[in-house]
Amino acid sequence: MIAEPRPAFLSRAAARRAQAVQLRTSGASYAEIAEAMGCSTGTVGRLLHDARRYGEMPEPGADEGQPEEQAAS
Repeated sequence: MIAEPRPAFLSRAAARRAQAVQLRTSGASYAEIAEAMGCSTGTVGRLLHDARRYGEMPEPGADEGQPEEQAAS
């Protein structure tokens, strides 16, 4: 058995994270994402965690508590 080349693995992993992020930002639950992607909810959690870690998705609640910019008068 020959291992998958690293660049191919990284590309495939990035595509899976992007799909999970797209579904989550469109409002899908972990269970809905898992069903759409054919994986477990634990895998969805890992994909979204990694996406946040790599800066591909904002941290949960990152916008909360931040004052909105006010237009200069």
